[in-house]
Amino acid sequence: MHWYSYKFSGNRGRAQGTTIWGKYSNFNFDPLVRYYFLKKEKLVNIIAQSYYQFGAEGSTSGLNKSTLAFSAGPVLYFKSSVGLEFLISHITYKYKNVSASDSKIQFSLGLQVHLQKDK
Repeated sequence: MHWYSYKFSGNRGRAQGTTIWGKYSNFNFDPLVRYYFLKKEKLVNIIAQSYYQFGAEGSTSGLNKSTLAFSAGPVLYFKSSVGLEFLISHITYKYKNVSASDSKIQFSLGLQVHLQKDK
């Protein structure tokens, strides 16, 4: 089960047609809960997950934001510790001091690798 993750990305670039350079960063921290519906011995499993992410993004001033996501989909296991997941997610973004929120539907493809201890 995955309990938390963090993401950081930064971009530096020039606006098209100008000589003005800018810097953009994005930092997030999120507790994540994932549930597997079938027994772990199966080659295919169904998962559901949810996370609440909080962080900041933007240029020098930055915007505080929160994100709530719900995802579900199948996982196909190649071995007991390696699988390929296909998820569909509903994600809602809310920025502090901004009255509106934004949401989207996202399709994702992921690789799961579970570290296992030899018995």
